[in-house]
Amino acid sequence: MLQMAEEFYTSIGLKPLSPEFWRHSLIQKPTNRKIQCTASAWDFCNKMDYRLKQCTEVNMEDLISLHHEMAHIQYYLQYSKQPFLYRDGSNPGFHEGLANAIVLSVYNPVHFHRVGLFNNSTDTYELNMNFLMTMALKKVAYAPFALLVDQVSCINHIRTSNHNNLFLSGAITYSKAVLER
Repeated sequence: MLQMAEEFYTSIGLKPLSPEFWRHSLIQKPTNRKIQCTASAWDFCNKMDYRLKQCTEVNMEDLISLHHEMAHIQYYLQYSKQPFLYRDGSNPGFHEGLANAIVLSVYNPVHFHRVGLFNNSTDTYELNMNFLMTMALKKVAYAPFALLVDQVSCINHIRTSNHNNLFLSGAITYSKAVLER
């Protein structure tokens, strides 16, 4: 799956992964010790050592996660020649936005067919509707919650003692949630 992700990035003109990446990245859960398996990408700030840590299994969720983390690695590779102060995203959300945009290019039936993960070559109405509904449930339905969390976290910096009521009020306003008492 990691090679599939690398092929995707090189196919759009980005850099291949270094031998150090392949040698030092952790892509399977070790059996001899316990580790935190949360996927993450690492820049060791020496302009050549970038690593991925993800306990992958062969499934769609890990394939998408690999592409997401590889977007971070590609970002590190692209800015490696910059002075140290410029080797970071323009703001905290930029890396995530870039990685999520790449995932949208990967997570679709056309790409899955192209790489041999999906056999149906016909572009049917039902296929498109199912894909669009999946994307709506994964991405669009999350937007009101994300907005609410962002707003409440900003208000938290102001030090209010009414966090729960603010959150519930926002849940009603943004997602039209109705809470039973």
